[in-house]
Amino acid sequence: MTFQKLVPEDHRFVLIACDGLWDVMTYQKAVDFILERLPNKKPDAIVEELVNDAGKTSLDNVTAVLLLFDWTDKNSPSPSASPSDDKK
Repeated sequence: MTFQKLVPEDHRFVLIACDGLWDVMTYQKAVDFILERLPNKKPDAIVEELVNDAGKTSLDNVTAVLLLFDWTDKNSPSPSASPSDDKK
């Protein structure tokens, strides 16, 4: 078992996939594929496109899960909240 500390500046997502994907795509190619699409597409559309792309050349089944991290601090008050809002 390996443990990896995740750092917001370095880790935006985790891709979990079966060997059918990794048989036809390098880790870096998969990362680049996802990063190119993140600004404009939803995660489910990205992973579907990734699986379909790999499925064109893979001789195995291809399954993948894309987990995106939300690094926003949920404990800090929103900019629009005022201290008096908490007393109501």
